[in-house]
Amino acid sequence: MKSVYGELDIPFLGGKWSWLGAGALDFAFSYRDDDYATFGDAGKPKFSLR
Repeated sequence: MKSVYGELDIPFLGGKWSWLGAGALDFAFSYRDDDYATFGDAGKPKFSLR
């Protein structure tokens, strides 16, 4: 079995770039890919806004 994982986190608001009522805003993307010898390939993307 082989696995690959990657994650990207992009902050939009926070620190000096914040508004009243919006202290932080982040976009996150992650992807995991598993390659099984008997099953095949399975990719799992994930998107989130915090």
